This record gives sequence, C-alpha cells and structure tokens, in this order.
Amino acid sequence: MSESVPHIAVIGSGLVSNFFSRVFYENKIQISQIISRNKLSGIELANAVESDYEENIVNLKPCDLVFLAVNDDSINEIIQRIPKDGFDVVHTAGAVSIDVLNKFENLRVYPLQSMRQEYEVNCSVH
Repeated sequence: MSESVPHIAVIGSGLVSNFFSRVFYENKIQISQIISRNKLSGIELANAVESDYEENIVNLKPCDLVFLAVNDDSINEIIQRIPKDGFDVVHTAGAVSIDVLNKFENLRVYPLQSMRQEYEVNCSVH
C-alpha cells in the first residue's frame, strides 16, 4: 500500500461492509468505490461514505486495497472476477481459507465469527 492515506474499494453492502466502511470513513480513509450486486443497499452505503457505487466488479477503479465483505458462498466466484494486479486484497469470511486469494500477490484474511445488527447502528456516521 502507498504511504499516503489508502484508497479502498469495498465489495459488498451488507452488515460487515457497512460496519467497516463507516469505520474507515470516520477515520478519514478514502473509500473510492462500493461494489455491490444489491443496488439499493450499495447506493445507500456509497452515499453514506461519500463514495461511488458500482454494480459490476469489472469496473473496479484503481485502489490500494480491495476489502471483500461478502458471504462465504459467494467469495470464490467474486475472487475469480477481480483483476489480480495493483492492490492488496482482504477478505473477512470466517469459513473460507486464505488459499482462495492465492492469485493475488498481497493478501490478508481477517475472519469474523459473527456480527450482530446493532453494531451497524452504533457505528453510524454523524
């Protein structure tokens, strides 16, 4: 990642991506793009964190980090569609091995066991 404030693309618009996107935003970390197949929640999250919304991973903008916050069942399919160069990749899927990210040079896994709905409420942007 660059030495300056990183630019992050968040893939997903559910509870985990909402929580982390809002934490990033509150800490002045630029979210360049929210990518989500759910247009309604994707646009809502993008607006909340002053980011752009995109429905298709093919249109991923240049960034320092791709933060995958999607359900475990979708992660393999999504990873296959992400270009492999130019950024670090993180996924939060607790039941998915780090091996799914082998095509990327810089990868990290931060597995989450569970997250309750009230975390999103407590972390809302003011």
